[in-house]
Parts: sequence; structure tokens; C-alpha cells
Amino acid sequence: MSFITKRQICSVLSLYHEINVVKYQQRNKVNVTDEHQPVTKPRSAIKGVELLRNPSLNKGTAFTLEERQHMGIHGLLPPAVVSQEIQALRVMTNLQRAQGKSIFYMEYS
Repeated sequence: MSFITKRQICSVLSLYHEINVVKYQQRNKVNVTDEHQPVTKPRSAIKGVELLRNPSLNKGTAFTLEERQHMGIHGLLPPAVVSQEIQALRVMTNLQRAQGKSIFYMEYS
């Protein structure tokens, strides 16, 4: 009959833990998106999802129907076309509303 020492148990548990960590990392691998990689293509060559992932080129719903078809993003955005000025106004209104709520909550808490 052989006895297992405490050191052997710890080494087996440590190995088991390392294997589980590697499996977890492989399962939850994060892919780097295009926005974190430097753009090496000319701006006119970027199309489709790559265009939408690049924050400096993405206009959101401000792309016209012709631009959407030409750039291969037709169907990837909501059907409404809203100018960038209106989008900026909407963001500013939401920010002011959120600031007003936070000030209200801070005063009465």
C-alpha cells in the first residue's frame, strides 16, 4: 500500500488548476477588433463591418442609402437615416437630462 504525501496532492491540485485556467482562457478568448488595430488601408478601401467597427469612419445612421449600398453596409444599420447634427443634438439632450437627474438625486439623498 502506498501513501500519497501532502506535497504530491498539492502538486496534482496545482497541475489540475493550471489545466483548468488554460481551458478557461481558450474558451473565453477575446478577439481584437479592427478599431484597436492601425488602419493600413486607404479610407476608400474600407467597407462593410470593418467600416462600422472603425469609430473614426462610422457615421452611424447618417449614411445615406447610396453610401450604405456602395460601402456594403446596407442591412447592417437601422433603416432610418438621421444626420450627424441631429444625432449630436440627441446626445446632448440625453446628457443634460442625465446630469439633471444625477443632481436631483444628489440633493435629495
